[in-house]
Amino acid sequence: MNEVLLDAVRHNNWATKELVRFCQDRDLSGEQLEVRGVGTFGGILATLRHIIVSDGSYIRRLAESELA
Repeated sequence: MNEVLLDAVRHNNWATKELVRFCQDRDLSGEQLEVRGVGTFGGILATLRHIIVSDGSYIRRLAESELA
């Protein structure tokens, strides 16, 4: 992966870790993690799971592309 893309991936990974840490620091209950806001993807846990799985997919695609 070229350095520009690698820098963006590193920043994205940092931001995702910060979101997870933010939630951990608040010691949210299972119920709070599952609450779904109006017009949202899902609860906090579902959203974090979606972000992490999607990021993995994007990174795999980038690593296999000619842009890398």
